[in-house]
Amino acid sequence: MLNRFMVGLVLLGLAAAAGAEGGPGQQPLPPELARIKLVPADAEHLDRSFEVPGEREGWEEGSELPPVAYYSLPPSSDDGSFAAVTDLSLCRRPSERDICNAFLQMISGPRPVVDADVTISRLDDSGAATVYLAPVTGVTLAGVDRMVAFLGGDTQSDPPVEPALYIYAQRGSGLLEIHAPLGHCEFPVPEEYWESSWHGKPLRTEADHQAATNDYYRHACFTPRILARARAVGQRLAKVYALAR
Repeated sequence: MLNRFMVGLVLLGLAAAAGAEGGPGQQPLPPELARIKLVPADAEHLDRSFEVPGEREGWEEGSELPPVAYYSLPPSSDDGSFAAVTDLSLCRRPSERDICNAFLQMISGPRPVVDADVTISRLDDSGAATVYLAPVTGVTLAGVDRMVAFLGGDTQSDPPVEPALYIYAQRGSGLLEIHAPLGHCEFPVPEEYWESSWHGKPLRTEADHQAATNDYYRHACFTPRILARARAVGQRLAKVYALAR
């Protein structure tokens, strides 16, 4: 049998090994992600994982993304939110450069129109597309050079969409995305939205269809109530995922 001294050494060794890997719920970052310098200040209380999509086959979903480290709340307090961080120096392949450039364009470029497809700007692989809905004001992320907060609609085929908060930020060469689902639009897509000539009505033009889509989003998906919820969630997550100095 092991004596108490030997048991103590074993336990100390296990504790040291766990600390080297970042503790429970945290995967150790591989060497290829060492260039990522952005880390949440409260990282020790967050779960961490990583993705190196370049290692996937070219046909696999998400293989076009740059290497990313993910942080999220532990299961006991999980709210579906996460932070994804990468570095511009890791945006090497053409698809990675396209994504990082689109990300920066969302921060400093002109505001997209309602229903614009902004999926290419995301650093994460959620398996859904994202359309732009509206800006979210009143959210500030400390310690970044520039940022933008907006309401997106995550969707498999819009409409319908699921409203979600997005915060994009840059500090130096580091890029940060914060994402949080916000539930559902205030009411589903009405039946008349799908009506066309087979109901005895003239076939809608593309412009008419876009106008009907924007009208639905405005009245159901980026209402004052949903925008207020997005603002409150953004203010809370700006503290949860605040960056270390």
